[in-house]
Amino acid sequence: MCVSLRPIERDDLNALHKWRNTESIFSQLGGGFSPTSRTEMEKWMDNFSANVSHTKRFIIEFEGVSVGYISLNNINYINRNAELGIYIGESKFHGKGIASKALSQLEEFSKNHLNLKKIKLLVNENNTPAIKLYEKLNYNQVGKMIEERYINNQWVNVLMMEKMI
Repeated sequence: MCVSLRPIERDDLNALHKWRNTESIFSQLGGGFSPTSRTEMEKWMDNFSANVSHTKRFIIEFEGVSVGYISLNNINYINRNAELGIYIGESKFHGKGIASKALSQLEEFSKNHLNLKKIKLLVNENNTPAIKLYEKLNYNQVGKMIEERYINNQWVNVLMMEKMI
């Protein structure tokens, strides 16, 4: 299975716009679902694709096809940790092990090139596939926030997980 990570390019706008407007994906993320116009996304695309010290963003490719997004956010070089963001935007590629491979590659990059020690994440307690992925890759639950996110007319608990890399 050929999974790779690459920096975001301006040409990724169409895919990112499609994924951003997919409710089943973005309702599970911290910012929630709110449809965004292509015009609005064009305005922030230069900043989104910029390689800055506190955020690293990548497109996940599977056999040369863009299928998702992965990022390290709030990178703290003093405490050597960062927060994970990940999703597979193309639903036909869900459940194929792509996210697992991409996350493993991001961990190696984080350890070998950024000198990080820990990756942290937040995940909705009802997002069973994501939790299984993180547990498979040895992320440990370190806390729970009760009724943290309001999704589809119900409150959802959020788990805090982390892994020493």
